[in-house]
Amino acid sequence: MRPSPELNFISDVLGLSLKPTQSNIEAHSLPFGDHINWDEVIRLATYHGVAGLLLYWMKKLKLETNIPRDVHRNLHGIHESQAHFLEDHQEIIRKILMRFYESETEVILLKGAQLGHTEYPHFTLRPIEDIDLLIRRPDRSRVIKFMLAMGFNLYETNQTCDKFFIRKKQAGKPIFIEIHSNLQTPIRLNRSFNIDIDKFWKDTQEMNSNGFSFLQLCPTHNLIYLGAHLSHHHFSRLIWAYDVALLIQRHGEEIDWEKLEELCARMRIRSPLYHSLRLCRELFGIPISERVLRNLSPPWWRKRIGHFVIRRNLLFPEQSRVSRFSQFLIKVLSIDSWAEAILWFLFPTREWIKQQYSLRGTREIYPYYLLHPILYVIKSLRTPIK
Repeated sequence: MRPSPELNFISDVLGLSLKPTQSNIEAHSLPFGDHINWDEVIRLATYHGVAGLLLYWMKKLKLETNIPRDVHRNLHGIHESQAHFLEDHQEIIRKILMRFYESETEVILLKGAQLGHTEYPHFTLRPIEDIDLLIRRPDRSRVIKFMLAMGFNLYETNQTCDKFFIRKKQAGKPIFIEIHSNLQTPIRLNRSFNIDIDKFWKDTQEMNSNGFSFLQLCPTHNLIYLGAHLSHHHFSRLIWAYDVALLIQRHGEEIDWEKLEELCARMRIRSPLYHSLRLCRELFGIPISERVLRNLSPPWWRKRIGHFVIRRNLLFPEQSRVSRFSQFLIKVLSIDSWAEAILWFLFPTREWIKQQYSLRGTREIYPYYLLHPILYVIKSLRTPIK
């Protein structure tokens, strides 16, 4: 299944941004013309979260004169509206990190909050829906107290994550903050996924940006985390794939690929990493070793089906029963061990059933051992109400 000319144009420009030595030469060979629907380019760039990034690199590559003025104006307007909101995020991050520093509490910035400061040309080029932080579990109660003291509102909590929000401006959109004490939830259906969180902490790197310091995952662990994140969201947006490609482009020599293969096998997330790396190579031309892909690869038939379904989900992101079914297939095809997954699916823990179906009494649990396979599939395929 081939990408549309519009998606090809976007991925080609973003791919050139990862090739600084030859990008300006290759940029002028990009196909421009009547076969590109510029309204579709704007729609896709907005959905995939790359409008500002696309505009930035078209300017750097001197491609602005090749696109209609109204397209440039619309992309600029989308980016400007996002930039003001993201500047509020940056200010909130600075406020939180200063408080962490004052209390001598270690914190790791994750995903967009980290990448926007360290990898992207400017923080506002990496849209984020929430700010993700990782703390040590013993610090959790103390962190909740000083987050509340700073004016943040706690609206949800579970065993590994506390979720806060704050309104930066009167009548403005709330800014959401997720403070994790682990990178996995203990009550889950697929119990094979297992992160050595102590090892992740041990190999962190200290960074400084705009006058404040923070920790980040080392490139090898970060690649695993970002690849798993891309898979968790059904490989559905270019910005999350670009995160992975950008990390490899900037830190490829620091990534321990043999260690990555060993950790993925131990965590049983080889399939998610395989599809993430292969997708980045196809979309952006980022070099990935064939040996690495071969060692992470699922069986050939699962690889072929997974490749088709993932590409379809990326190319046709509209919400429908077909796309929901595609996402369900992606989730199934991303499981390394089907035998264990089937066993856990048929016999989940009592804690999982209680949490999944909001049950209170112990007696209510047992009928769900018969009902939950049907209910779970229905819930996975159901089209959400907008």
